[in-house]
Amino acid sequence: MRRARQVLRALVVLAGGVVFGPGVLGATVNANCASESLQSVINAAGDGDTILLSGTCNENVEVGKTLTLDGQNGATITATSGVVVNLTASGTTLKRLTVTGGDDAISVSPLGSHRIQDSVVEDAGGVGIFVHGGHVVILSSTIRNNGEAGIEVGEHSFASIVGNTIRDNDDGVVVIDSSGADMEGNSIRNNAQNGVYVANVSFASLNQNAIDANGKSGVLVTGNSGVELGHQGDDPNTTTTNNGGYGINCKLNSSVTGTRGTLNGDKGPRYSVSGCIDKTKP
Repeated sequence: MRRARQVLRALVVLAGGVVFGPGVLGATVNANCASESLQSVINAAGDGDTILLSGTCNENVEVGKTLTLDGQNGATITATSGVVVNLTASGTTLKRLTVTGGDDAISVSPLGSHRIQDSVVEDAGGVGIFVHGGHVVILSSTIRNNGEAGIEVGEHSFASIVGNTIRDNDDGVVVIDSSGADMEGNSIRNNAQNGVYVANVSFASLNQNAIDANGKSGVLVTGNSGVELGHQGDDPNTTTTNNGGYGINCKLNSSVTGTRGTLNGDKGPRYSVSGCIDKTKP
């Protein structure tokens, strides 16, 4: 298990080139949203191209090609409804970009693998990043102020969620519907419901996350699901400011294993109902 996690971490580090990089290095294209439509630039681009964005793009866009959208730490894509950025082709990268508004801010389709890094995803009416198929790496980003989950991983998907700030959403991270997630080094705080919610035959590995001040439990696992905490005690999760419920809440034929670290809540560090397999240790 530890070897598998080391391999996963290596893949995350190499994601820009080995896992997610296009087979052929493409061109670099500029898109100034003050004077042109980003969707038009996307439509004209070729697989493997990098689009350098500037300005505010007031439109919903679909990325159906293997592209990199680079906001250069200044560009914003925003819309009032629908999906703001819809990723429907394998190998897409979003980086240094702000995506805001819409019903969902970013939707990741069942096709292939994607990467979202060094970005801000905020103020969606629904989900910030909605993964419904395939695999996504979410790295060093801020996901905040979304009306539903900050990140939702569902429909047989997998997400590597590393080094992000996930705050002030309804739930922080939701993993459901036979999906999986590896979460490491994130700050998950001040979400109205649970910091992490794992349900419906799903699994999550949580290591070195700071899980603080969420309205309900820090981690809730339910519905025939499983959570592994702090592998072999060397990667503990922490709580500095109590969550409103429990540090970890396990119920409905689910399981939780590993090291609890300092996970805590106003109701106590853990709660396991009948039918939960609790093999955690301090």
